[in-house]
Amino acid sequence: MLRRRLILAAWLNAALAAIGGRVVVVGGSALEFYTQGEYATADLDLVSVDRVLIGQRLEELAFVHSGRYWVADELNLVVEVPDDTLKVGGTPGDWERVTSVEVPGIGAATIIGPEDLLVDRLLAARYWNDQASLHWARTLLRYWGAEPTEALMLDRAYLEALARREGVGELLTQLLAEG
Repeated sequence: MLRRRLILAAWLNAALAAIGGRVVVVGGSALEFYTQGEYATADLDLVSVDRVLIGQRLEELAFVHSGRYWVADELNLVVEVPDDTLKVGGTPGDWERVTSVEVPGIGAATIIGPEDLLVDRLLAARYWNDQASLHWARTLLRYWGAEPTEALMLDRAYLEALARREGVGELLTQLLAEG
């Protein structure tokens, strides 16, 4: 299912590229990608300034706008564009730190960087007392941070600076100490 969502994100990126736009996968689909499917979600959350154009392109694929979602029952896909700005708490997200996943014949799907996603989960844990988000922050660290391989490595300095700036530096330090 994640594969289909990434194909759709790549297709939307290709459609928006002509006008200099792009989409970034955030939320549960990003978490599913970075945890290699350990987390699972059914919808695709995107960030883009081109919400109207995204809606037009989704309609071309038989998506129907329903509240804040775009739904394609036949494709078994649900899309939400919750924001037009990539951000982590009060800090702008880093468009240069997104991960690009090449989809052959279509283009690249871009996914929020793992450091930004991890701090987003820490913020949910701290300010909403969301224990599930704390669990997924730990999981991201397990995949990306405790003893990273070359392929799976966090930018520790960036991560720690962002966490401090957003007021979750101590929580990150606790998770890192857990190993």
